[in-house]
Amino acid sequence: MSGEEEENAAELKIGDEFLKAKCLMNCEVAVILEHKYEQLQQMSDDPLNQVSQ
Repeated sequence: MSGEEEENAAELKIGDEFLKAKCLMNCEVAVILEHKYEQLQQMSDDPLNQVSQ
């Protein structure tokens, strides 16, 4: 490797080619949405992120 970080869609470590893409494959969108969903679930489980009423 040339010192660059390895791309890893599961951790949303993506390269410049991906960021400049004008379209994505369905599987790429699915990985991004699953990761975002997991992040939101973790935030909702964290009592510090709860909005007081």
